[in-house]
Amino acid sequence: MEPKGKFFMYAVMNATVFMPYLFFILVGNLYHGWLNGYASLIIFYVFKSTGTFLFNAFNYQAKAKSLLQVLIAMGVVGSVLASLGSFDALWIEIGAILIGISSSMALPVYITLQYHDHFYYGRKMSNNNYLRALFVIILALVIGGILAQFLYPSLAFLFYAVLLLITFYFVSRLPNYEVKTRTGDAFLIRPFLVFFCCIIYSISI
Repeated sequence: MEPKGKFFMYAVMNATVFMPYLFFILVGNLYHGWLNGYASLIIFYVFKSTGTFLFNAFNYQAKAKSLLQVLIAMGVVGSVLASLGSFDALWIEIGAILIGISSSMALPVYITLQYHDHFYYGRKMSNNNYLRALFVIILALVIGGILAQFLYPSLAFLFYAVLLLITFYFVSRLPNYEVKTRTGDAFLIRPFLVFFCCIIYSISI
């Protein structure tokens, strides 16, 4: 039986690559914070670029489904915090950290789940599901853009949180694929910190 909401999961997981950028660009310039309100965009970019290294540095290991649920949950919490940016710009900057980490790995982990679904059950996305996913992405971008630009800006992040919550539900309904988790020594935290500092430096120059 085809997993419920497959097209929706596909749409939202692909949207995690670019939708937060749109929201931080549209919403960031409305707040008078660090770097004229664009600090949240930079913070999001830094943690999106280093999120994978952060998980490896702390040797976090989990099956793809569990890891994706953790990432989506981080995105939900980060989006809710970012929605509080109208009260204090610090909230949107804290939210940018969690959204960045979530976006750094959500799509690759979801692709892994797709591979497991195809390998164990021989299921693939149908053309109709691809069209539905495209419609969801376009509709989400339009609604999110209208909320951020013309209505209450913080609602854009709450809207993103709702999309992630619905996706979390559909992911929780997926089967638990019997696969082995990676074993081995943890990555050292030092390489992550060096890479993180290089990203910060490259942005500041």
